[in-house]
This record gives sequence, structure tokens and C-alpha cells, in this order.
Amino acid sequence: MNHEHTPDDDLWSEFRDKDTSIPRRVEILWNFGVREVRRHQVGEPLQYWLPALELARENQLRAQWIQLCDDLTRHHISNLKKYQTAIEYANEGLGLIPEFTLDSEERVLQAHITWGKAVAFDNMSRIDEAIFFFKQSAQMYGDVGNTSLKNTLISNLIDCYLDNQQFDEADALISEVRDYFQSEDNLYYVATVDSYKAHILVQKGRVSEGLDLFLEAHSVLEQIHFLEPKFIYRLALAYSAKQEYQKAKKFFKRAKMMGLNRYFDAVEIAVKATRGLADTYEALDQKDKAEKARFDASCIEARTAKEMSSESDKTFVEIEKLRKIGEYDLAMQLGNEILHAQETDGNIKLHLRAACENLITLFFNKKYDEVLYHWDQLPKKAIDAEDTLAIKVKNMVVHSLFRCNRVEEARELCYQVVADIRLQSNRQEMAYAYENLAEIEPDPELRKKHQSVAIESNLEANNPTRALQITRKFREEY
Repeated sequence: MNHEHTPDDDLWSEFRDKDTSIPRRVEILWNFGVREVRRHQVGEPLQYWLPALELARENQLRAQWIQLCDDLTRHHISNLKKYQTAIEYANEGLGLIPEFTLDSEERVLQAHITWGKAVAFDNMSRIDEAIFFFKQSAQMYGDVGNTSLKNTLISNLIDCYLDNQQFDEADALISEVRDYFQSEDNLYYVATVDSYKAHILVQKGRVSEGLDLFLEAHSVLEQIHFLEPKFIYRLALAYSAKQEYQKAKKFFKRAKMMGLNRYFDAVEIAVKATRGLADTYEALDQKDKAEKARFDASCIEARTAKEMSSESDKTFVEIEKLRKIGEYDLAMQLGNEILHAQETDGNIKLHLRAACENLITLFFNKKYDEVLYHWDQLPKKAIDAEDTLAIKVKNMVVHSLFRCNRVEEARELCYQVVADIRLQSNRQEMAYAYENLAEIEPDPELRKKHQSVAIESNLEANNPTRALQITRKFREEY
């Protein structure tokens, strides 16, 4: 059997070499973990980062130790949804940094880890603690001169104040933050801060004024494809306060649907929206529907508040391993087992994740017709709400549409992807998106521009192999 040599072979040889220093071994493991994160392998980074952390601890490699605690904090929040574990890693990392350190890199890491801690508390609905750490991290970023992140965190702080019904405290921060984002032409944050102001106006009885501002913000956020469940829920509350119950009902239902189709952090919004829907039915004198909605809210709370089981986590890791060695049928079988189990257990998040994993397996098996069949069965708004899945899945669907000669549909979906603000935070998916655009685009000049972005984004994502591959591919084809 022919085994192709890869750069990983050299790194593993270096790692095992008895002359390789401990710091270098930690660096190699850390880089392997970073690679897995970029590939969206949720469970895989831990097999590298946890041994690296043990080496750093045992050998008192303080800088590497802190960096690993920061990465583990983020990974447990964003990908594993294990917030208490994230807080434990954050505390470990912060404990290694003197409170009033003068080292600039340590001060940035201190701010970054504190931010992670705030997010974890926020996702656990421990709002008072989230407020404390958002304040602290905003101050830290201000102290190191990072005005952008300082204002981002103040925006998070305002949102927590609103959740805590501290409207005066929230209102006092809005003007300065909005001015900053306005000066940066950041449409998302300007509209988001406007929605905070709108919610305050509604809560203080200035309902018409607040609703008008909500609708302006809604228009902007809809255009940039970044409407979130909490925004829709608050807009529904505004319509309810104005006694426009039919519109309130529509947006409560929408917030409920969006909340149910995000990974755990919006279940609370789904429950609140369903209870808001019950109140709306009550106001419309539809008592049977109100009673049913309240019962539904209780069921949602009981059914979806639980996180993914450790067994499901292991299964998803196994699916990815099977894909890597080309065992696509077995990968599909495991995905289907989770799908069937969740039809009984009712974990909507897990069901959606398994359906997407099946689509990904089919894509890697180059069964593009079947990818499109599965895509047609998926709830599109649910996918849009998934930060960790939306871009990845859509990029695969675009390529599949192109392969099946459905070029106009591919182009339309690809334009949605490149307009999505979330693409900016994932250079590898940006590279795939612009590679797709280069395939689809009929205009030679635009095609060249898309090719350049695809190549540059692969390099920025530390994927020079892919950059070289597509450079050769475009040169040969065009």
C-alpha cells in the first residue's frame, strides 16, 4: 500500500526524538490541536492539548501553560458547551498571571481569559457574575489599548444589564459605545446597540419610539444575515407592549424556533418566547392555545436544557475518524443511529447535528446528489442559526450544487455565504467560499479576484498545501 509522506510524519518524528526539548514538544502538540480546531473536529483538539497541558504543568512552562488554559477555555465554551469546565480552565490560567503584571503579552491573555470566563457565566445564566467579569475584561482591554475589544465587551455588558433589568446602568453606556462603532462603520454592532436602546425605551413606556428603533435595527441585521433569537424575542415583546398581538405572536413563534435550533445557549430564549406566546394567546382570549403554549414551554425546558451526552460526543469523534479513513458507510450508520435515537429522546440540537454530520459524510464521499437531497430535508433557518455549522455546511452545498450543474442556485447560496459576517472569523471557510465563487463566476476579472482571495485566505489559515493545490488547479483550468 502506498503511504504518502506528510509534514505530520516529520513533526511526530521530531516529537518522539529523545533530543527534542520539552517546550518544543508542547509546541508541536499545541499546533496539532490548533489544526483540529480549524478543521472543526470538536473532540480532537483535546487529544493534543490535554497532554500538552500536563507537560507544561509538570515542567512549569508558564507561558505555554497560560496559553493552553486560554485555548481550552474557549474550546469548552464554543465547541463543547461545557461552561463549568471552561471556568475551571480560566481560573487556572488567571492564577498563573500576577494580578498587576507589567508584561504586555500576559496582560492581553489576562483580558482574553477573563472575557472567556464572562461568556461562560453568561451562558450559564449567572448574570451577576457575567456582569462582573465583562466589566473587568473591558477595563483590561482598555488598559492595553485595544479599543475595539473594549467596546465589544461593553456591548456584551449592556446586554447582561438588560437581562438583569438594570436599564439605567445599560442606558448610561449606550451612547459612547454606539458612537465608537458608528465611527468604525460596523453595521452589526451599531444595529445591535440600537436594539438595546429600543428595548430600554419599550421597558420605560416609550413603546412606539422603541418599536420604530427596533424595526430600523431589524432591517440592518436582516440584510447582513445576523438576526439572533434574543433580538427577535425582544422585538416580539415590543409588539406585545404596543398590543399588536398578531405581530407579537409571529415574532414569539420565530424566536422560539430559532432558540430551539441553536446549541443550548438559546434554549432559555425559546422557553421565554413560548411563554410570551402563551401571554399573547391569553390577550387574544385564546385560552386553550395559551394553556398549550405554557405546557410546551415546560416541555422544552425539560427536554432541551440538557447538554449532549458524553456518549454522543464520543460518537461524533468516531464519525470523524471513520471519514478520515474512508469508511463512509460506517460513518453514516453511526450518524443514523443518533438521528433515530433523538427521534425518541427529543433532543432537537443533537438531531440537527447528526443530520449535518451525515451531509458532511456524503460530501466527503463525493455523493453530491445525496448531499443535495439531505440539504432539502434540513430546516434552513435552523442551519442559519448554528454558528459552528452554517458556513461549513453551506460551502459544501454550494460545491455540490455546482457539481450537479445547478449553477444559479450555487451562485445564490454562495453569495449568502460571503455576505455572512461570521465568515470573517474563519479564514479556512472563507477560502472555501471564494474557491467556490471562482468556480461559479463567469466574469474572468472577477474570477481572478476570487481566486486571489481564496489563495490568500488559505495562507492566512496556515494551509499552504491547499493554497498551492488551488493555484495549480486555477492555472490549469483557466
